[in-house]
Parts: sequence; C-alpha cells; structure tokens
Amino acid sequence: MSTCGEFQSANRLRRIKVLQKNDLKLVQLMEEVKKSSKPDFVLSDDGVLRFRIRLYVPNDGDLRRNLLEEAHCSKLVNHPRGTNMYKDLRQNYWWSGMKRDIEQFVA
Repeated sequence: MSTCGEFQSANRLRRIKVLQKNDLKLVQLMEEVKKSSKPDFVLSDDGVLRFRIRLYVPNDGDLRRNLLEEAHCSKLVNHPRGTNMYKDLRQNYWWSGMKRDIEQFVA
C-alpha cells in the first residue's frame, strides 16, 4: 500500500523528467554528461538528470514555486531567513540560483 507522499513523489519525479526532456538547454547538458565532460552531473538509469545525487530541477516557475511552497509549509522546517529551508530542499533538489530563489520567497 503506497502513501500519499510516495504518490506525490513519484508524480513529481515524472514531471521533472518530462520537463527536463523538453528543456533544450538540459537536453544539451545531458548529451555532455553522456560524454563524461560534466563530472558534477549524472544521468541516472531512469534518464533523470541529477547534480551529484540531487534532482536537477528544470527552469519551470510552477514546479519551483510548488517545491518552495511545500518546503515553506513543512512542519519539519523552521527557517529563519530561509537557511533551514535551503538545507531541507538541497537534500533532494538542485537548480542554479536555488538559494537566491529561497531568500526571495521567504522575504
């Protein structure tokens, strides 16, 4: 029996994968990763681009906003100036400018 969180997580992973494949910049990065020219990036067996072990979140405003809202509303996070929120999000996700986006979100 799966939980709501597992379902949401699986849906989010599928959404990230689709958005990555529709982002021309990321498609190009994936090709470079396949050639081993980007050591910090990994293309996992399921075709999802990662920065080290974290999911690479494409430049999609709705997706990023959803991630920020979820982290902000989490009962597990107490986030003065977004520091803990950043630590929480960066465990699983990465995008260029993530820390700046969090600071703007909580301001």
